[in-house]
Amino acid sequence: MSSYLETSKAIANRTGGVQSAVLGRILIAKLLSGLSAFEYGLYGLQDKPLSSVTQYMTKKQTTALLRRVNHAHHRPLVDDKLEFHRRCRNAGVPSAAVIAVLNRRGRSDGAEPAYAGFAALAMDFLHHPAIDLILKPRTDSLGTGIRFVSFRDGLAFDLDNKPIAIDAFSADLAADMQRDDYLVQPFVEPHPEIMALGTGHALGTLRMLSFADDREVRILYALLRIPAAGNVHDNFSSGANGNLIARVDLQDGRLSAAWGRRKNSPFRLLQRFECNPFTNASIEGVLVPYWKEVDALVTRAAALFPELPCLAWDVAVTPDGPLLIEANANADIIGAQVCYGRGAKVLLAPVIARYS
Repeated sequence: MSSYLETSKAIANRTGGVQSAVLGRILIAKLLSGLSAFEYGLYGLQDKPLSSVTQYMTKKQTTALLRRVNHAHHRPLVDDKLEFHRRCRNAGVPSAAVIAVLNRRGRSDGAEPAYAGFAALAMDFLHHPAIDLILKPRTDSLGTGIRFVSFRDGLAFDLDNKPIAIDAFSADLAADMQRDDYLVQPFVEPHPEIMALGTGHALGTLRMLSFADDREVRILYALLRIPAAGNVHDNFSSGANGNLIARVDLQDGRLSAAWGRRKNSPFRLLQRFECNPFTNASIEGVLVPYWKEVDALVTRAAALFPELPCLAWDVAVTPDGPLLIEANANADIIGAQVCYGRGAKVLLAPVIARYS
C-alpha cells in the first residue's frame, strides 16, 4: 500500500489535487486494468479520462499476449543474439558484427573465434590497432551486463576513457559468464545527428515493433532511445537511469518531445522534454536520418523471421545508414505507452485481433 500512498502524494503535489481523491482514482485504475500505482504515475493517467485506463496493459499482460504470438520453440532465433546475427549475416541483412565469443570453455560452436575470458581476449587485442568494443550477454535482453572496452596503445579504457584494470575487469566479467556467454562486437558509431540528441557516449537506438500477418509486415510503432552520460546502454528503464525516449513518426521519421526523469523528480512521474535538459539540444521536430532505409530494413528483417510474427527491433542509425543491433521476441512496450499517450490495446490492436 505504501507505493499507492507515495504515488498519490507525488501526483497531488504536482497537480495541486487532493491526495485522497488521487488515491481513489489509482485504486479504480487497478480494478479496471490491473495497473499498479507505479504504472499509473508512469503513464500520466491522472491527466487522462478514466475511461481510457482500460486501454493500458501491464507488463505481465503484454508478455502473456506475446507468448501466444511468438511460440517458445522459435524464440531462441532472436533471444540467442549469436543465432540472430548468423541468420542476418547469412541473408545479407545489415547487422552489427560479432567478432568473437567469450565463454568458460574457450571453444566456438561456429565461425566466430572464442576466448575463455576477458584476459585472453585482451592479450590478442591490446597490441592491435585501436578498437572500441561492446561485450554483451548472449541471451540477456534487459541491457544488464553490457560493458564497453576501448583497446589502444597497449591499454584498455572504459566508456568514460578511464583506464581498466585487466585482472579486476576479467574477474568481474567471469562472474557474469557463469550465467551466460558473451558476444564481442565492434562499437557501432552513431550518426552525428543522433549522437547530438543525447549526453552520453552509448549508442542510441531505435526501438521498432513489427507485426507480420498473412498479407504484409507492418510497423506498429517506433521510438528513439536517447542515452544519458555515464550509461553504457540506452535502455529506458522507466526513466530510472536518466535516459530519454521519444516517439518517431512512422511516415517521415520526425521526433516528438522526449520523456524521462531528472534526479529531483518523483520516482513514479515522468517529465516531457522538447529539448535535452542538459544540453538544450532540440529533440522535438528532429528528423531521424535515413528513415526510409530504416523502415525498409526492419520490414525486410521481419520477413527473415516468419516463425516470429511480432518482434521488437533495435536499430542503429550510423553515418552509412541503418544497422540491426538485435531483435526481441517479448517487446517491452512501457516506452511506447509512455510516448504515444495511448495504451497497448490500441498500439497492439492488430496483434490482439489476431491472437486473442
